[in-house]
Amino acid sequence: MAVRLDRLAALREPLAGLVVTDLEHRVLEWLAGWDVGTVAVMVGLLHRSRAGEPLVDIDDPWRFAPR
Repeated sequence: MAVRLDRLAALREPLAGLVVTDLEHRVLEWLAGWDVGTVAVMVGLLHRSRAGEPLVDIDDPWRFAPR
């Protein structure tokens, strides 16, 4: 159980400061049950996406932002 909690904490870390819905939380709990390699890939993706540029225009979220 402790390992699963460690994985869940790792998945939550890059989401700090964001509102996480109940459904999203359940998905994070589900992902935490996967093997360490899979969780590590997801954590890496979350961290990199958080550091990246927005894909949408803040004023018009249906329009992609120029690059």
